[in-house]
Amino acid sequence: MTAGETFDYLAVLYSVVIGLALTELLQGFRRLLAARRRVVPYWPALLWSFTLILVLAQTWWAMFGLRVAGEWTFATYGVVLLHTVLLYLAAGLAMPELGGGERVDLRARYFANARPFFTLLVAFGLASFAKEAVLYERLPALADTVFQMIFVAGAAIAAVVPNERFHKIISVIFLVLFASYIAILFESSF
Repeated sequence: MTAGETFDYLAVLYSVVIGLALTELLQGFRRLLAARRRVVPYWPALLWSFTLILVLAQTWWAMFGLRVAGEWTFATYGVVLLHTVLLYLAAGLAMPELGGGERVDLRARYFANARPFFTLLVAFGLASFAKEAVLYERLPALADTVFQMIFVAGAAIAAVVPNERFHKIISVIFLVLFASYIAILFESSF
């Protein structure tokens, strides 16, 4: 089996995990719309969910670049799978389950899940570095490394700082930074 054929085979699982994460977020938005009368909105939570949709789209797009990666081993397969699984878990925390008819306060839920959510994002960022190291035996390009370091540092701070103003500001900053990241690093097609 060639490296390209191996990638095609392995990419199915990565795509399924990314698809499940995207489904989790889209169903969450649908649930919120359907239950809008009993949902107390909190825009940073919604903004993070939207940002995660962008992260998932970018991750899926970038995964196509792995088709030219060298030899696939269980370690390379595992680190790429870990990368996508961490996103799936974060997506699961981003949107609430809306069982029963009780009122859902997105602000309270956001802060109840902030530590594990942002810890998963830190792990995702670190897995991104590991993915590059395992696949290519190097760190990402400078712009990519700087962005990922900012991402990891910001998520680590958000995991331990419960300040509402900080979380409002960082949700906007992350969206703007991530949109810029996509524009800078992924402006070309494969």
